[in-house]
This record gives sequence, structure tokens and C-alpha cells, in this order.
Amino acid sequence: FIELKNLGAEPLNLLGAKFNEGITFTFTNAATATVPPGGRALVVRNSAAFTSRYGPGLPVLGEYLGSLDNAGESLRLQDAQGETVFDFQYHEEGFGPADGGGFSLEPVSAEADLELASSWRLSRLFGGSPGRTRWAPPIERMAVTAESLHVSCRAELGNQYRLEGRTTLKGQPWAPLTAIQSGSEYTMLEFSIPRSSAESPWFLRVGQP
Repeated sequence: FIELKNLGAEPLNLLGAKFNEGITFTFTNAATATVPPGGRALVVRNSAAFTSRYGPGLPVLGEYLGSLDNAGESLRLQDAQGETVFDFQYHEEGFGPADGGGFSLEPVSAEADLELASSWRLSRLFGGSPGRTRWAPPIERMAVTAESLHVSCRAELGNQYRLEGRTTLKGQPWAPLTAIQSGSEYTMLEFSIPRSSAESPWFLRVGQP
């Protein structure tokens, strides 16, 4: 399967868009081609087999022709005007379990450069998790004032986040440092904690509950 996600704050109309390298598929159903903000769209090789494995209710828009090469190949999506949305090559090197081993490949973040091997990771679940992929965004900015530590990350529409920390990189669970925050759109999300809470060395990350 291939999964697309609308990261914007407006509906995304895929009508007329097409995969024309790697696989062949054109979005022709006007009733399903509009993906809402935060919504997902899946194209699969075999709808019956996909539903048997992952269950009903996922946003499957159709079946593609061809197959995805486990050893890697190019994948291209163009919009209805013929403009390239993305065109990249994926490779199995460094991702052995995705080479016919039952795991899928996922971008590490919403803004990852899909041409880079470092921009990909194995799915957390065997068989992948279509419709449920979640990204923990990287911290983009930190600032310290007399009273607070401020941390910024780019929030994905509709997801929940929290700032987490720990004093060592290994052997210690991540502890939540803030109340859970909600991203209302794909924009910058700000966290603040009292400076007194950050006097000791902290390793920080943005996580999802």
C-alpha cells in the first residue's frame, strides 16, 4: 500500500492526480478524491487482501497497477496539471526487514527529504500501520528567559503532543514536563516550562501520548 496524508489546513483535491512511475494509478473518483485536513488516502494492490489484513473503514481510494519493488525503485506522483508533487527513489539498503520482511517504510517526519535514507524508518508494527502513522516532530527552536524555558516544534493538524524530558539518554523513561497540547493546524506549537524545572541537565523531546 501507499499512504498519502493532507498536512494542510484546507481540503486537498486529488482528482486527476496520478502515480506514473513505480506504480500506475489515477485518482478518478470525485466522491472520494478530496482529502480533508489531516486526512489520509490509501492506494493498495489488492483491496480484498488489504481489508482482510488491516480491517474495514480505512480510506482506500482504489487499486494500483504494478508492484513496489522490495529492492527499491522510483516513485512519482503528478497533479492533474502534470506538475510533479514528488519524485524520489527508495532503497532497501539499511532497511532489511522492509525487503520482503513484512515491515513498511515511513518518513521520519512530515517535512523529511524523501530522497535521503536518513528520512525513512521502518514501521513500528509488523505489516505497517496504514491510517495510523504518527510522527513526533523535531524541536526547532529553544529560548530561555529569566523565568521559563520555551520550546517550539511544528505541529501536525489534529494530533496531540507533550514536551518530555529525562536526565540521561539511556536507562530512564521519558517524563512528561507539560500538559498535553493540541495542534489545531500544521503550524508552530509552543511549550513552556518553569526555568526551575530545567536547572538540572535535561534531554528533551516532543512526544505523543
